[in-house]
Amino acid sequence: MVRAGAALLATVSVSAGVLMVNRTAEAGSDAGQMPVTYRMVLPGETLWGIAGEVDPAGDRGDTVADIMELNALSSAAVAAGQRIALPGE
Repeated sequence: MVRAGAALLATVSVSAGVLMVNRTAEAGSDAGQMPVTYRMVLPGETLWGIAGEVDPAGDRGDTVADIMELNALSSAAVAAGQRIALPGE
């Protein structure tokens, strides 16, 4: 009985993992339809400064939020050498 329960738990866990991967791939494919460009963060750059370059006339806070979402960043901190996706036109 314990073995059957363990097998059932393993099957449910694997199935849940597969569903999560599929949902992530679907979300990525939706985001993949948005035109993006990629660039490396240079020493001393901030996401705030990069956002100003991406959309000089736009609201910088909104652009920072868009970049964070596009890159699945939990904060606006970026590091030199980091490759980031930027919203395209």
